[in-house]
Amino acid sequence: MLKDDDLNINITKRHKLSGENSTSKVDSLNQLSFDLSGSYPQKALELCIEAAKISSELNYKKGKADAIHNESLCYLSIQNNNLALEKAYEAVSLYQALDDIDGKKAAMITIGRLYSILGHHEKALENFKKSLLLAQSQNHHQSQARAHLNIGKIFFQQSKLDEALEHVKIAQQFCTEIMDKEILYKSHLLLSELYEKKNDPQSALQHYKLYHLLNQQLLAAKSEEKTKELMSEFEIEKANRETEIYRLKNVELAQAYEYLKYLNESLNQANEFKSELLSIAAHDMKNPLQAIMSYSEMIIDEAEANEPIIKKSQSIYKASQQLYKLINGLLETSAIERGKLNLQFNPVDLNVIFQVVLSNNSMKAGSKQQNINFESEKDFLVDGDEDRLQEVFDNLVSNAIKYSPENSSIWIDICSGSNNSVKISIKDEGPGLTDEDKQHLFKKFQRLSAKPTKGEKSTGLGLWISKQLIELHHGTIWAKSNGSGCGSIFYVELPLSNLHSE
Repeated sequence: MLKDDDLNINITKRHKLSGENSTSKVDSLNQLSFDLSGSYPQKALELCIEAAKISSELNYKKGKADAIHNESLCYLSIQNNNLALEKAYEAVSLYQALDDIDGKKAAMITIGRLYSILGHHEKALENFKKSLLLAQSQNHHQSQARAHLNIGKIFFQQSKLDEALEHVKIAQQFCTEIMDKEILYKSHLLLSELYEKKNDPQSALQHYKLYHLLNQQLLAAKSEEKTKELMSEFEIEKANRETEIYRLKNVELAQAYEYLKYLNESLNQANEFKSELLSIAAHDMKNPLQAIMSYSEMIIDEAEANEPIIKKSQSIYKASQQLYKLINGLLETSAIERGKLNLQFNPVDLNVIFQVVLSNNSMKAGSKQQNINFESEKDFLVDGDEDRLQEVFDNLVSNAIKYSPENSSIWIDICSGSNNSVKISIKDEGPGLTDEDKQHLFKKFQRLSAKPTKGEKSTGLGLWISKQLIELHHGTIWAKSNGSGCGSIFYVELPLSNLHSE
């Protein structure tokens, strides 16, 4: 999220770029207030008032109309609906006088939204239909799609399901023609709710899955766009700073040091924002995924002896489960990168952890007729987070099973290490590691040369997360292999607990 200081800097920049009391400054203020009206309505309201004041001084009627409409959006965000309605009607009058169809259309949509919130469905419907007529007069497909979707929502709220369905489908036709995913994904969500109310769970599930898919694509696109924007701003700022340093190359070394410090902080902020955005997107995807998994389980339970439906539902469940694992990996990666992963350190018996790990993986190994040999010199106690250590060793053992052929063996050995430590080794008879693999090992989203021997899936995050967790436990993790076809050995070394020697 943007901090207030960052917000003030951005607003100051927009003022500088736009000049003093000009129509371009008004346009800049109006654009910025519109962008901030949803997330920072109070700050945006200040900008609207300033834009309206300058517009009056310059007799810039278009600028004033936009400022008044943005005021309405700000009041809408802070739930002052009556004042928002008053401002929206004022904006309609101003746009009407200017014969500004786009502005009038937008203000009418705002009025429709407000009446919908206030429960005045007929008035909301009236304004949305007016906006539709204006959009039709312009032959503007995107505006028509948005208007039909808004009308569909009102009919849905009135339980007029057939009328709602008709308008939502028209909205979808326009969206498909112009490839507008944002309106299309909202229409699928509304259709899911419509069909659920019409007692058609199959259609409801189908549209919910389409909504979820498009929502994912939009979140990914927005994340990428925001990251590029941040990096672009950073590069521009970096270039400007570098130019300034070159011009002032004789300035004291301390000033150059402060500049480098600023650059590092800017880059860290951009990276933190990217991680936070990734975390938010992953969180938002978890609930829809859980719903899909629950629906697929429900279909499996109720399908009785219908094998085709059961198999397809199982495929949906497995795919959803794999994506759920990836999302958990992304959330954990984000927490580690932002230093927000909380570990609960207690004395932990490694033999107990491996009993759980072997139990969790016995079925996987059995399905490939693999033999797991476990040896431990004695009970070893380490200070650590039991769940996180179990996660690390579960990943390493699971990888050994995943990449080893059928009828092979896996050896797990726990013994004393150097300098009051314990060393764990996990050896397999898999394809081994090439020199190139060793260079990319323990990095995020890396695909190594080895392939799972039975079509198993991988997120590409497991080894990176394992390395971070082991290092948070003040340990080390590494791997050895004599090359392709020679198997691999993964080692973990952890300091022993003080209680171990008691």
